[in-house]
Amino acid sequence: MTTQRYQKIYAWFMAHPAAKTLLLAADTAVPLLLAVLYGILLGRYGLQWYRAANFAGAAATAAARGMFWRIVLIPAATLAGGTLLRNTLNCPRPYAQPGFLPLKTKEGDGCSLPSRHALSAGVIASVWVLTMPGTSFLALVMMACVCVLRVLVGVHSIRDVVLGALLGFGCGLLILLP
Repeated sequence: MTTQRYQKIYAWFMAHPAAKTLLLAADTAVPLLLAVLYGILLGRYGLQWYRAANFAGAAATAAARGMFWRIVLIPAATLAGGTLLRNTLNCPRPYAQPGFLPLKTKEGDGCSLPSRHALSAGVIASVWVLTMPGTSFLALVMMACVCVLRVLVGVHSIRDVVLGALLGFGCGLLILLP
């Protein structure tokens, strides 16, 4: 996004303080809600593992344990790998451009690509889609919201969030592996 285009967004939110407050609150709340969704998944599959261990055979216990650990390790590895990638690439943030004022203050000018918020949202959404498809629409909408919010507050470019979400979603598909 160009500085001129973002200045229009910035000016609109500065002229509407209630909307700016809501935007900044949403930028904090939506990722937290995604973390809650992830916690629900962990609880669900942890309980499934517990039930299998106490009420089912060895094969069911092994399957439940395997799924639980995939749901723990794949998002963790995705976040660690994404952090390593962004530190290696060290792409500048949009507000490093002259005249670009973000709505959200953030320290540092680099490590923008991929967006860790979008990466996390993508992996959580994909895990949710694969394990709870009936309610996955909520996770997908929240992933999209995280991406839009990070661009609107001025801390990431569209490229950062799209690549972050795609990378996270793609890595989450590894849960399907046996």
